[in-house]
Amino acid sequence: MKILTTIVMFLIVLSWQQSPCSAQETRYILDSTHVEIKNHRAGKVRTTRILDILTQSGKEHSHIVLSENRYIRLKKLKARILDMQGKELKDIEDKDIQKLNVSPGFLLYDDAKYHVLDLRYPRLPYRIELCYEKEFESLLFCPSWLPLEDIPVSRSVFELAIAPDVKFRTHEINLDCKPVTGRHDGLETFKWIATDLEARIKESAIPGRLTPQLGLLFKPERFEVDDTKGSTESWQQLGLWNRDLFRDRFILSAQAKSLVDKLVASCKTDWEKTSILYQFLQKHTRYVGIQLGLSGWQPQFAQDILDNQYGDCKDLSTLMIAMLTHCGIEAFPALVNTERKKIFTTFPAQQFNHVIVCVPSVRDTVWLECTSDYLPAGDLSPGCEDADVLLIKSDGGHLSTTPGSADSVNRIDSIVHATLDAAGTLELDGHISYRGNAAFTRRTTLAGLDAQEKKDRIKSWLFDDHASQGQFKTLEIDHLADSLHYPLVIYFKAAITKYAQRSGSRLFLNPCLLKRLDADHLPKDHERKFPYAYDYAYSRHDTILIHLPQGLTIESMIDTTTDHFSHGEFKYEPRIEPSKIHFVRQFRIFAPEIPAAKYPNYRSFIFNVIKTDRQQMVFKTGI
Repeated sequence: MKILTTIVMFLIVLSWQQSPCSAQETRYILDSTHVEIKNHRAGKVRTTRILDILTQSGKEHSHIVLSENRYIRLKKLKARILDMQGKELKDIEDKDIQKLNVSPGFLLYDDAKYHVLDLRYPRLPYRIELCYEKEFESLLFCPSWLPLEDIPVSRSVFELAIAPDVKFRTHEINLDCKPVTGRHDGLETFKWIATDLEARIKESAIPGRLTPQLGLLFKPERFEVDDTKGSTESWQQLGLWNRDLFRDRFILSAQAKSLVDKLVASCKTDWEKTSILYQFLQKHTRYVGIQLGLSGWQPQFAQDILDNQYGDCKDLSTLMIAMLTHCGIEAFPALVNTERKKIFTTFPAQQFNHVIVCVPSVRDTVWLECTSDYLPAGDLSPGCEDADVLLIKSDGGHLSTTPGSADSVNRIDSIVHATLDAAGTLELDGHISYRGNAAFTRRTTLAGLDAQEKKDRIKSWLFDDHASQGQFKTLEIDHLADSLHYPLVIYFKAAITKYAQRSGSRLFLNPCLLKRLDADHLPKDHERKFPYAYDYAYSRHDTILIHLPQGLTIESMIDTTTDHFSHGEFKYEPRIEPSKIHFVRQFRIFAPEIPAAKYPNYRSFIFNVIKTDRQQMVFKTGI
């Protein structure tokens, strides 16, 4: 520990000399990572961070969480709080560190442990010095270098000391610095340095594929996990390691095979068999994540999954493949990253966080999301659409891409008949239907809610503040948890008091009764460096018929309005008929990602939609 402390103090002095503290912003003065790998089995990483907290808002960066698990162990930890002259204010002791063993919400249990440090100090400014060391038991867990933070970084360093026989590859992400190389104690050394880094760019709705914004991905070509050996020399080689983890996991008992035979007995096509087995999986299993050691990648046996009736994504996919295989239908595990969707395809590595199933022989390839109870067979969740996947076949890994869905598939349609009385109250009788991803997202949202919560959520989907006085009289939901290949349909009767506003002899009425766009929907960024991303392309079509009370004459009509840009269009078509208003509103986003160059057009488009949605017709009441 004395040697470690000496190194830290040297770095502190060096950083004070090279990076004078700004009086304006909280920043990292130094962020240094040193990785040492002496063999193919294990390594260690030492991290040193010096952080100046200069503002009250900057104190949030004083909350530090360090994790460890079965393969990565925290071995040394030292933290201090100093004033800006280097005088120690507090030395963090073991009693100041909170140790937690809490699994994320989507996991029942994993082997991660967390060390939580609250390094806030009441008096500003102050400096945090943090140094810790971790040992990793497998080169699969070698860290990469991601130097950007939410605050500026004066100096970021990534050092690698590695045995000459340990071959490795790197992948640069917007990086313009080259390493300084050398040799030390029989190890080859590489050192990358980046200085004066601004905080990472924060924009709303950045596509997941564009994170991280700056970095160096690092991965040895050979690794070992427990008694398994793998390679990242190619996607095929990495797939072989995954294949071996799945090997012999697809075996079903004679009784289970008999059950499968009964389920598909009346099916005439492979698609019918696939659909029936998928529905069986949905009804008779549930998602439960337990990740301990190698089980983070290796599934349980198919028979155990069927007997226990639960599993995580790779477990449920394994059971699905086992049932399909028994029916003579070829199927493969497919690894996908639901957060990024697009991976670094030229950098073979374990870049995935989820497993789905590919059935290549059915309907020109069917993809199955086996963890969802609210998707029809063949549909994918938004995070798995248009995503890079690694198919795990008998000869190794093969890259492929899942299909995306068009806005015409993810469609929202409503038909509403409304009656307006002389006091401005509207009586509504209508229904709204959701298809594709629009149906999936709403099914998963409604599934865990009680009756009142469902009513409140549906009200928020249908109406805005303009209908805050609205109350449902009846509410029915069709195909929420069954017949998932049909649209989710919500039937409703409602009343909205004081919807039309009177002023003297005039009545002001906005025919756009359902969900509008308002100022909250206008993107806050005036300019962007990154594309603007939706979860999925979608379209909405509202048809509204408003029956008017007697004695009204139109004084001011709303014009038909159309607007479009390269990635979307909008149509607003009001029409006065005898004693009623016929109104159609259409909104489409053709593609889920809008390039930064098109963003000004998109923002102008949304602004025009908001303005049009606010327009009102004016009637004279004859009083």
